[in-house]
Amino acid sequence: MSPDQPAGVVTLMFTDIEGSTRLLRTLPADAALEAFALHGRVLREAFAHHGGYEQRTEGDSFFVVFQDATQAVAAAVAAQRLLAAQTWPGGEPVRVRMGLHTGEPTPIDGDYVGLDVHRAARIASAGHGGQVLLSQATRTVAEPLEGVTVVDLGEHRLKDLAQPEWIYQLQIDGLPGQFPPLNSLETPTNLPAAVTPLVGREADVAAVEALLRRDDVRLVTITGTGGSGKTRLAVAVAERLGDAFRNGLVFVDLTTATYPAQVGDVISLAVDLPSAPGVPGIENVVGQLRDRAVLLVLDNFEHVVSAAGDLATLLAGARRVKAIVTSRGPLHIAAEHEYALQLLQPDASVELFLERARATQPTFRLTATSANDVREICARLDHLPLAIELAAARVKLLTVEQVRGQLDSRLGLLSGGRRDLPARQQTIRDTIAWSYDMLPTAAAALLRRAAVFVGGIDLDALKAVSGGDAEPLPGVEILLDQSLLGHDHDTQRFSMLETIREFALERARLAGELAEASRRHAAFFAELGADVDAGVHGADRATWRRRLDIELPNLLAALEWALQAEPPQADVGAALAIGLSHHWYTHGRAVEGVAWLRRVHALGDISVGLRANVAQRLGVLLDQQADKHGAAAVLEEAIELFRQVGDRAGLARALNSLGSASRTVDSTTRARELFEEALRIRTELGDDDGVSVTTFNLAQLAMDDGDFATARRLFERSYELDTALGEEWGAVIGSLGIATAAVAEGDLEEAAPRLREAVRFFREAEDEDHLAEALVVCAAEALRLGRYERSARLLGAADGRWISIGLPLAPADAVPVERCRSAVQAALGAEAWARATDQGRAMTADQAVAYALEADGPGVAPKDLE
Repeated sequence: MSPDQPAGVVTLMFTDIEGSTRLLRTLPADAALEAFALHGRVLREAFAHHGGYEQRTEGDSFFVVFQDATQAVAAAVAAQRLLAAQTWPGGEPVRVRMGLHTGEPTPIDGDYVGLDVHRAARIASAGHGGQVLLSQATRTVAEPLEGVTVVDLGEHRLKDLAQPEWIYQLQIDGLPGQFPPLNSLETPTNLPAAVTPLVGREADVAAVEALLRRDDVRLVTITGTGGSGKTRLAVAVAERLGDAFRNGLVFVDLTTATYPAQVGDVISLAVDLPSAPGVPGIENVVGQLRDRAVLLVLDNFEHVVSAAGDLATLLAGARRVKAIVTSRGPLHIAAEHEYALQLLQPDASVELFLERARATQPTFRLTATSANDVREICARLDHLPLAIELAAARVKLLTVEQVRGQLDSRLGLLSGGRRDLPARQQTIRDTIAWSYDMLPTAAAALLRRAAVFVGGIDLDALKAVSGGDAEPLPGVEILLDQSLLGHDHDTQRFSMLETIREFALERARLAGELAEASRRHAAFFAELGADVDAGVHGADRATWRRRLDIELPNLLAALEWALQAEPPQADVGAALAIGLSHHWYTHGRAVEGVAWLRRVHALGDISVGLRANVAQRLGVLLDQQADKHGAAAVLEEAIELFRQVGDRAGLARALNSLGSASRTVDSTTRARELFEEALRIRTELGDDDGVSVTTFNLAQLAMDDGDFATARRLFERSYELDTALGEEWGAVIGSLGIATAAVAEGDLEEAAPRLREAVRFFREAEDEDHLAEALVVCAAEALRLGRYERSARLLGAADGRWISIGLPLAPADAVPVERCRSAVQAALGAEAWARATDQGRAMTADQAVAYALEADGPGVAPKDLE
């Protein structure tokens, strides 16, 4: 929050130009733009003079906050007088309406949220150009001003506000004081009064309203999962359409219809139509509404979806009637325009939590810690409005931290909703059960089996988990229609909200299906793991690596199941861990990978070939953690097992890995012998990918020996091989190796572009380990340029990356880093060195990358590293 931003009890002012669209249409373009700019200057002058804090502008509207209510009123008066005194481009005056309300909104992330903000905006929208409106709260605390009279306009019901608002108008001497009636809600209606404000749905309200104002749109169906706020949105839209339906806005609760044929009778009752004995209900409605402009809000249509044909008959026969339908799925009739309601945005979720928490605990306030807890609660509740409301109600009894801690059993936590809600909405479980109980048997079974997926569902995988006999697509279509599944058109994958998933898992467990579905899920992804392990080293490696990243949550869930099963599924777990090892290595997640692989390695009944691969992958990651002794032990085991089964490719991998683990500060002899044996086997097998890896490792040994020319030649060979293979990740590592050797030789012109490419690539790939290595080489480059503080910051930034992933430097890798550190520290002195490295460690990854990519500029005299 800015130190200048008002806090506590403040006065909120919203303004906008009446008829701004018309001005843009009627005035010449230059005149319109000049008029709008003049309007902005005039308002800013008046607001700033009276202490206004300009929170934001959007188009021709202003949102300004004042610490003092009297100053806010004075600013509005001054602004109106200044506007009236202007000579306007194009000759047409600009008239601005203003609304003021005093309250205590919540400042968060530089903005204000809460009911007070909505109230001020709604008061402003009720006015007309040149009019200044005040709420009762502002009228009470603002002091009288000379030349200004306050006029009582009485009580008015405003859009989206549960209770009527008493509104006052400023009568400013010398300015017009007569205005049309306020834009309040006057159309006959039985719409339920909103008892809570609508939060985070402004864009949705505007979009659905725009649809229904079109002449060619008669029916909008708002679809979405239970608890997403469909009914509240439909009512808010209807409230804004009162001017278009002079015969009424009618809310129809279709849960009172026990079977579809009753829909006509339920509508008749809601509209208060006279009965017509012997005439079917829908025909009576058509006859009575034929010439009436009515908007029907038909709530919970999924309950009677087979009555969609009756609705089509009604719309065809009563041409001035329009309808908003809420349903968990579309009706599939010709007149329908579906509006799929998305979940709340994160900021709106937090605002909703705050508003509902304060309804039960008025003293509730956010701290820096609790704000993070609330964000996590909202995210884990899928930003589902009903779930957030139920969680927020718990702050009367629990701290926010305690609410967050209980989310692992969210279906039990999220109960005890408001008693004025329908029974099915008083707990999340009941809300989801309402949809589930209406599913056909096959679709319900598919939902239960789909619940074993984590992070996304592929159709082929779902077919395998469902048994593979029946095509799952028909059931998927039903689940999509009921908003129990989501669909990403770009990836063609399906998804399930975590709250729905928890419910479906519960039902699968009760049905005795969970164990078999989990077994099939693990088996499918174990096969995928084997394919990934081969694919990430093949010609189509980029595709397989993307597949690995996409399916990572499912692979990890399957691995956990295999290890926890009774008895543990050793070979399944091994295949999964092997497939995942590439991700752990290339994303700098050695700590996580070692923990998983140790659990798998400890299983006693893995087949020999799989155990050899598990041991080799474990050794690689232990080496990445600088555990040379632990790595060597399991790699020796892997070599013996690969020789036992005659797997030469596996043997070469293990020899190469042991060579890396054998690389020491004092001697490169043992490592070179192992690398050369691995290189010989890989060359014989035609394994260019493996040849590149081992060649790179030999280049590192040459760097250790100080033979930079040989190292550069070997790095270049590795880079060429990976480039030819289309191996982008390996090619960038090879390019970084060339840059490392070039910096050591003083060839900074060759090094610079390669370093920048590596920094960008490893950040985008989220490879923190190799990003840290690239930052160290950037530090060595800066040292050669005599830019000592820059070098120290980059070394600190590299430390920060290694600290963030918990990886220490291997002794051999630490030697050039320590050499660079010593030289920089000697150049800067202890105090400047400590300050600069601390600054670097405090950088985020993005900040470190941005700093590394800055243009170097001239330095002082170069300094040799030797």
